[in-house]
Amino acid sequence: MRSKLLFVLATAMLGGCQATQTRDNATPSTAPSSSRITFAGGDGSTIEKAVVIVGANEMTGVSAEYDWIERHYPGYTRKNQAVASENGKMFDLLEIEVSGKKKTLYFDITGFFGKMK
Repeated sequence: MRSKLLFVLATAMLGGCQATQTRDNATPSTAPSSSRITFAGGDGSTIEKAVVIVGANEMTGVSAEYDWIERHYPGYTRKNQAVASENGKMFDLLEIEVSGKKKTLYFDITGFFGKMK
């Protein structure tokens, strides 16, 4: 399973996801309502410790990911993003750079992947 995840990640990163964005404390234009969306799970450092976004749909869930990152890694630079599946779950893998160091963060998006409402 791990090789499948790494293949998906590598494919996405090599497949032209080279856009770089600096957040610099910017607020997403569709900032999620903190009263409806909560975060569970781990610290996002591994797939096993993925941040779980609860109470979101695809529109608010993606914004919630960036909100969580901004709170934990202010001033980060976005590098790459990929979607992967493992053990029947869907994950967003976001590569960021903070203080010159690259870091990959894992978000469990199973609860809202493919759900617009």
